[in-house]
Amino acid sequence: MPSSFSSTLLHSRPRAREPREQILDAALRLLAARGYEGVTLRQIGAEVGLHNSSLFHHFRSKGDLVTEIFHRVLDGVIARLVPLDADHEPELDRLVAVCLDVADHFAKAPEQALFVLRVVIGSPGFETYLRGIDRGDRNHPLVRLHSILWSWLERARARGRIRAVDVGQATRNLFGVLLFDPALSQGFGDPDLPTAERRRRRATELAEFVRGALEAR
Repeated sequence: MPSSFSSTLLHSRPRAREPREQILDAALRLLAARGYEGVTLRQIGAEVGLHNSSLFHHFRSKGDLVTEIFHRVLDGVIARLVPLDADHEPELDRLVAVCLDVADHFAKAPEQALFVLRVVIGSPGFETYLRGIDRGDRNHPLVRLHSILWSWLERARARGRIRAVDVGQATRNLFGVLLFDPALSQGFGDPDLPTAERRRRRATELAEFVRGALEAR
């Protein structure tokens, strides 16, 4: 299974072999396997045959490298939210389909899901990162993701397509469903089931949870 971002994001391109892309691919693999504290820049450089001085030419710090990887992971999720962003007559079935699509995306890119689990959720620096985000920066992928979900929920509620939910809370819940649950479900579940079947079942359960939580009464 390819691990390159170039093969897992929606707008794929031939695998880039420029040093920056090699660094990102290697860092994703190592961070997904070992977590933030278990990986050094020296190890990442060694993985791609670069000395630290060459690595610093592309990334000033490990934190900058992690941030770029996380933004690319978010871009992959956002690319699958396009149907919601263009959904002026929102239908719950479309949201459920998007949830399944995102789950399928992470199932095909398990290193990205493990990166979220071990680095984003598991890193004490993540809260600091969140506090530093400019909420008015609509180009920031986290702000963009939040905006798409919030806007869709508001439109759907106004048109009676979903029940009268608290849009803020529902947005946070959907954020967890789309980004964090695929990460947390990696390696969990019934060990007797094949991995693909376990992921498929979990994704279906999650989609039905979303439907049940939002369906108009």
